[in-house]
Amino acid sequence: MISERWLSILAACTLGTLAVTDEYPRTHQTHDFFAVQLNLSIVSPEKVATHLGARYEGQIGELTDHHNFSVAKSKTGQAGACLPAISGPFGHINCINGVLWSQILTPGAQLRHKRIHRPRVAHLNITGWVEDAAAVQTRSRISSTLGITDPLFNSQWHLFNTVQLTQDMNVTGAWLEGVTGKGTVTAVIDDGLDFHSNDLKKNYFPAGSYNFVENSKEPDPKHVNQTHGTRCVGEIAPGINGICGLGMAYDGKISGIRLLSGQIDESDEAAAINYQYQSNDIYSCSWGSPDNGRVIGGSGTLVKRALENGVTNGRQDSIYTTDVGVQNCVAGHGGTSAAAPLVAGAIALALSVRLELTWRDIQYLLYAMAVPVNEEEDDWQMTKLRKPFSHNYGHGKVDSYSLV
Repeated sequence: MISERWLSILAACTLGTLAVTDEYPRTHQTHDFFAVQLNLSIVSPEKVATHLGARYEGQIGELTDHHNFSVAKSKTGQAGACLPAISGPFGHINCINGVLWSQILTPGAQLRHKRIHRPRVAHLNITGWVEDAAAVQTRSRISSTLGITDPLFNSQWHLFNTVQLTQDMNVTGAWLEGVTGKGTVTAVIDDGLDFHSNDLKKNYFPAGSYNFVENSKEPDPKHVNQTHGTRCVGEIAPGINGICGLGMAYDGKISGIRLLSGQIDESDEAAAINYQYQSNDIYSCSWGSPDNGRVIGGSGTLVKRALENGVTNGRQDSIYTTDVGVQNCVAGHGGTSAAAPLVAGAIALALSVRLELTWRDIQYLLYAMAVPVNEEEDDWQMTKLRKPFSHNYGHGKVDSYSLV
């Protein structure tokens, strides 16, 4: 039965069984690491480690039958002979009963389908654009009713557009009905989250956060250029606080999962997308492979299995944005990097009303409630289900109010 609480967008406390441990940091320079799937009714990870002369590094995230082992490069020996350096079944090797599959974990192996931040798009020249007077008055009434004092709210056209009317997320109507994301947690998997930011710290959810780069519980970025994750979070959950702007689901909680800013392998990625899925409701991933949109770099075996595990077992079965810095704001965030967090925020609003919605429910609602845009362009076509489709815009933009 599909879980009723776990979602991942296109996206375990203490992780005592994580593939990465605080005690033994990952050292690919001196050790080879292997992901191994086991039939636990036949063999235990400890017995496999003993047989291979390997160190048992732990379970890989929430994949209970997938485990991580390491062997010193100078002593690969029996492990190297038994474990192949590529994915594949062990049926023809038969070196250990109960071993079903293995894969060597190469640092940066995901660079074959590199996980990168999507590039920004050029900013439009809005010189000469004129705000609609009636829309400005409506926005003012909304601010007054909700007590919005955030200085950048009037510039957040994606929340309420006073120039290109209706070309926004149509979210303020939901806010006025009290739908603000309360009771939901969105996890952003990226290069870190500056949880010290005054705009974000109130809604920061530490229990759902982790730093896979440094194997610590605090996902704060360590380099001045690591701002992408914080900016994505700044679209989802900054509250009404008089700082910068608002998030789509400004009463929701936000987790940060730091993954992209260091040397990782596929087991880290698999663990990250399942991390604390008992608490994190939505996973937002504004990154992907450096393809052209036609030749798509796919996910590896471990990641696919983690995604399947998440939707099956997760969630207890049941633009203008913030920048790194205590009180910094930024206006330079766009493209798909900005789009994914906005959709995550819209989903948080829907879940705050109906937490029992499944990933499949959300998928259908996004499809059914999509609003076509720029219909004058000639690539729109009608599908057999009588739903317009465009290769540029899909089925259209997300309508948050209709989604809720």
